[in-house]
Amino acid sequence: MKIAALLAVAALAGSAAKSSTPRLDAFVLLGNGRIVKLDVASGRIAVRRVLGTTPRVLPEHGDMLVVDGSRVYALVPTRPQTLVVTDRALRVKSKTRLPASVVYRGVVRADGTTYAFGYRPGRIIDPGSGERESDAVVTRIEPGEPVQSSTTRKANGQDWWEFSGAASTDGARLALSYHGSTSGADLIDLSLPELHPGCAVDSPGVYLGCYPQVHGVIRAYGNGWLATTGGQQLVRLDWKGEWMGEIDSGFRNEHLMSLAVDARRGVAFSLATCYYGREGLRTISIDAATSRLVRRAPCGNDLSLGPGATLLAVESADASAGTSVIALSRSTGRVLHRWRLSGYVVAVAGA
Repeated sequence: MKIAALLAVAALAGSAAKSSTPRLDAFVLLGNGRIVKLDVASGRIAVRRVLGTTPRVLPEHGDMLVVDGSRVYALVPTRPQTLVVTDRALRVKSKTRLPASVVYRGVVRADGTTYAFGYRPGRIIDPGSGERESDAVVTRIEPGEPVQSSTTRKANGQDWWEFSGAASTDGARLALSYHGSTSGADLIDLSLPELHPGCAVDSPGVYLGCYPQVHGVIRAYGNGWLATTGGQQLVRLDWKGEWMGEIDSGFRNEHLMSLAVDARRGVAFSLATCYYGREGLRTISIDAATSRLVRRAPCGNDLSLGPGATLLAVESADASAGTSVIALSRSTGRVLHRWRLSGYVVAVAGA
């Protein structure tokens, strides 16, 4: 056991040993209003903190947690939702109450400004399922200023349910992808006072974003973007959203919407879910457009880069939020640590 523990610490340290700040911290936001800080080197929970009181319902999960330097930005599922900013020790620095009419799905930091994206439910469009039409909304949050919300897409009978969001590497644009009865992605110029996509968006019957190739996760890479398509291909777009090429992910039986990008090394990672083909963890050399199976065993949702040479994911038997977080080795795909937590996992983020 001692030898195994030493090997795990060595694998975790990886590139972090060469860094001037070799932290191996990870953060997990829970649906019960709590946040925990994980010491990924030792596998222990370092800090627990209550950020708010939340309803006892199965929460949505996704891009609701961001680590930016010395600060952690958490989109807490209170009613209405709250953006809570803490330091890395999870001491609360600020709280911002967000508009109650919007269900927020994610938070993004771009050029020092915080953006929360979500949807505003409207009338019921499917009485059988209870599905409602929904506007897509982006809210800009700046210290000492009133929050500013923009309707980026009007419902027009569609459910604009944002699945993921990301800022461009220069912080000038925000990418949003959609899922459910809608699909595709939009790019939004953040220099404009009113945030909206560059293509026409208000025509009835439109259910695709400006860039219909995208389905699932979109992430910045270089001067452009890398995104999943829901199938075996990944798609590369330039900064304007123009098609640059495709990469075969290597997955054959997966509704692929899993993507974590290590832009500095030019690689990406995709992880199979635990309820489709269970095809494991793959690494993608982005510029070479090649894919390699790392390990077939692991599976999970909400894949993200972990600290050092690790990845983080949430184990779940279906598409809903799970209660178990795993740390994986990027090089071998082995599960280095597993944390079984006291609530549903809303988001994970490494630092």
